[in-house]
Order: sequence, then structure tokens, then C-alpha cells
Amino acid sequence: MTEEGDTWFERWPELLEWELDRFATRGIEVEVDLEARAAGRLLVCCQARFRGEPVAIEVRYPSEYPELPPLVFGPPGLMDRHQHLFGGNFCLLERPLDDWPAGSWGAADLIAERLAALFRDTEAGPDAVRAGEAPTPEPVSRYFEAANDASVMLAEEVRPGNGDQGMLRVRRCAPHMFVVTECDGRPLSDHLAGLFSAGEEIPVPWLRLSSPPPGPSGAEVARWLTDERPGLLAAELPARLANSKRVKQPPRLELCALVFPEEGPETGELHDGYLFLLVERRPEQKVVALLRAQSLSRTERGRRAPELAGLESRRVLVVGAGTLGGDIAVELAKAGLGHLEIVDYDMLELGNLMRHRLGLDYAGTAKARALALAARRANPFCTATATEVQLGAVEWSGQSSLQTLEGGVRAADLVIDASGSHQLAKLLARLAEESGKPLLSAWMSEGFWGAEIARIRPDQTMCWNCFVALQRRGELASAEAGPPEQVVAEGCSQPTTAGAGFDAAEASAVATRLAVQTLQPAGGYPDSTWDHAVLNFRREADDLEVPRVITESLAGGGDCESCRVAVGSVSGR
Repeated sequence: MTEEGDTWFERWPELLEWELDRFATRGIEVEVDLEARAAGRLLVCCQARFRGEPVAIEVRYPSEYPELPPLVFGPPGLMDRHQHLFGGNFCLLERPLDDWPAGSWGAADLIAERLAALFRDTEAGPDAVRAGEAPTPEPVSRYFEAANDASVMLAEEVRPGNGDQGMLRVRRCAPHMFVVTECDGRPLSDHLAGLFSAGEEIPVPWLRLSSPPPGPSGAEVARWLTDERPGLLAAELPARLANSKRVKQPPRLELCALVFPEEGPETGELHDGYLFLLVERRPEQKVVALLRAQSLSRTERGRRAPELAGLESRRVLVVGAGTLGGDIAVELAKAGLGHLEIVDYDMLELGNLMRHRLGLDYAGTAKARALALAARRANPFCTATATEVQLGAVEWSGQSSLQTLEGGVRAADLVIDASGSHQLAKLLARLAEESGKPLLSAWMSEGFWGAEIARIRPDQTMCWNCFVALQRRGELASAEAGPPEQVVAEGCSQPTTAGAGFDAAEASAVATRLAVQTLQPAGGYPDSTWDHAVLNFRREADDLEVPRVITESLAGGGDCESCRVAVGSVSGR
């Protein structure tokens, strides 16, 4: 063990010697910054040639060296691409934390190989630079020193148009979060606006610039705006007039939006980049900071999972908003599902939190309603709704609970049973069959020792009744169950079983994946070759008695009129 506070070059002097020898091997003369070294940092200075002239190069080593790479700096503005606009560090590795060949390369190799190649390409012209770079855009807004603890939500429908200037309305819905609610008279849709808490709204001017403002800090942007656009920001009063009731005080909170061209979303493309200048006058201090815009965009969401394209037009009915149903509902929303209806009558209790998707802030709320909100917040473009009906109730006014359930089944592309009740699963299977809709049922065994996920598809698999009958006869697999003790909460009508949330999370992930595969069998995400999965969490992968995972095809039927083909195969692994 090394003493706390030791630097890497103090722990391993032989590594420092090797590092400096690499420069000599590459023919690069270097000078170690002794003042920095005394302060516990290693900085090495050298030169490289660019466009026939010597260029000062500085290498800064992280404390995590050698596992993490050194950074190489040059004069800011030396190159248009692959160099930080303000800091001057070069982009020499496509994925710096993964592409660094630790142990075989030193900083000298990085300079001699990658920096030299970048210099040569830049000298040859933009086409050579493009040909040698990774397909990654360089948005200039990322070079600015924006706050890490605050941002502005900006939806496509309220983005500034092609003009030179205009007005936004921005709501502060939390200390760290702002949302644009209007742009030049165009309001944010109620669907999106309703996801954010109420708060103070202020008018915010926006300006279109032909190039990014000077930077990198908010203070520098503010000074530039004061010089270039006098009157846009409120003037500061002399200290003797501060807090005077006879003089109009500057506003407590000001924002200004700057729009300028930047690269993206693809390399070589241009789109509008945004920075918001925040000026907040607090009693104890004045805060000037830059906030980045977060894009509320269906298109931007889709770029991160192109295989899931098409889910935005699909509708799912989830019955049961407990541990499994909650995970499945929110994960489907995150995947890009367009429409989600959640059916449940129960309330979220503190005891549920040890394994439920929702947290303390939802305790005491109806599960279906809370999950619908959580799903919309996970995907603002998912129209998640709650249906709070008590299935099995014998008294109602107006439409019965069965009629409500039938309507949800008819409207859905997929019905998911996460109720934990085999009787409700049987009811949903009948309604799904009558409507010609696929059913996916997921449940946990006693004690969460195991889980099962079954998919029933009209005209493609056996029906639910045949599945249950074959499973009871032992011709289909069943999950291993724990001891039959039950934990009873709030009386015999509210039974639950003990079990860990991480086991349920594994089952819900399998169920969500199968749901996506069912919703887009011809889509980009590959379909499943099985219809029934059995997970035994307390078994090893090579357990011959009870396999850890069993998958089965249900592409067959028994003797009932709904099933026409033979039972499929069983595989264990």
C-alpha cells in the first residue's frame, strides 16, 4: 500500500522514467514543469511543428495515470476541429476512457502518432480531416462553462424560428430546472407543460447570432452582451442605491437565450445551438451562469435506440401496477411506447418501496395514477393514463369494471397481465382472445424464488387454458417456489409475498423485452424464439435438476377449439 497523497510519479519513479524516455525515443525534447511537480501535478512542455512553424505543446497528466490518458494542449484557436475552443486541448482519442492503450503508450506516442496525423490532415484541408475522423459531431455549445446543476428544457414546438430575435416565456419549476413555456406567442402543449411543476414565469429575450459568443464563462458572455446589446440586461446600481425604495431595482432573476449555428446531430450537419445566460441577484451574492438547453424531442430520443422505431404508434394495456407492472410500464415508456394504459385500484404504501419502481414522494398515491405520471416523465411523448377500477367489485355506477376492462383490451395492441392473480390472468386471456389481441403474463413465485413470463398470441400459440393445463400436467416448465407462507397486509383481501426487488427487476426486464418483440415482430429489434420463460433465481446456470433459465415455445395447442397445432419444444440452459 502507498501512503495517502502520493502521486503516481512518486509511487512509481520507474514509470516516470519510462514516460520521459518515450519522448527521447520519439525525438521530442521536453521540459518538466518543476513548480507544478512540487504541487503534485506533472506537466511536460515540448514543441511540435504545424504549417511549418513551431507550436508550444503542453502535456498534463491526470492523477489516475497510467490507466487514464494524459491531455495534450496547444494554443486555443489553432484548429477549427478536434481542439477545445477555449481550453486548447486536442481530441486525439475517439473514446478517451476506452481507447487509451495504457501500459504500451506514453504521451510521446500520443503526440508522435495522433497529434502529428491530426496536424497533417488539417494542413491538407477539411476533406482530409473529415476522412480521418470518427463520425461524431462537435457541438460548440459544449465548450462553454455551463452550470452542472441547472438546465433549460426546450421542446421542439417552442424553439425560436428563423428570425433575428424574439421573446420566450420561461418557467422556473425547480431551483435547478427551467422550462420554455412559450416562444413568440406559440405555447407549449398542455401535455408537456403538465409534466413540470408550477413556478415563476419570466419573459426572456432570444437573439440569433451568426457565430458563438465569446466565452467560456457566463461572466464573459454577460460582459459581451452588455457591450454589444446595451439595455438587454438590467444595469447594476451603485452600492449606495442597492435596496433603495426610491430607485427601481434590477429584477431578481433574468435570462437571455442565445441561438447560434453548431454542428449536429450528424457530422457535417448544422443545427441551432442554444445557451441561456442566467443572472440571479440573491441577497448574499449575484450569480451569473450559463445554462444548457435540454432538447425535449421525440427525434432526439429515437436517435439513442433506433431499433425501437415504431413503438411510438403502439398501445399497451398493463393490468397490475405492483412491482412487476410498475417496472414494465415505465420501461416500455422509456423504450418509446406511444400509448400506455395502467389499470390498478391499489394505493402505494411505504412497505411497497423496498421493491417498487416508485419512491417516497409517491407514497399514499394511487399506484396507477403515480405510475402514469412516472411513465410520462420517463418519456414526455408517451400518453400514459391511469384507470382506477376495482376488478371483481359487485357494485358500480354507470359502466361496470368488466366493460371498462373490455374497452382497454380492444384499444390495445398488447395486453400485459402483471396482476399476480391467475384468475385475473384467465379473465384477461379470455378478453384478449375475444378481441384477437396478444397477451403477455408475468408473475413471481412464492418468496420470489422464481418468475415466469408467458406470451399467448392468437393463431400462433396455444391458448391460455391449454397452457395452464399442460403446465399442471408437468408437460411445461414451472418456476421454483419458496415456502408457502404469506405476508398479509391490511387484512386477507390484500395479500402479498416476501421477495427482493432485484429478483423482480430481472423478471420485468425479460417481460419488457418480450413485449417489445411482440409489438414489432418485423421491426429492428429481433423477435424471440420462445413464448414462455422460467427464471429460477436460486439455482446455478449448470444446475441439471432445476435449470437457472428455461425457455419454451408455445406454438402449439391441445384439444380445445382455440388451438390447432402441436405443442412446441422445451429448452433449458
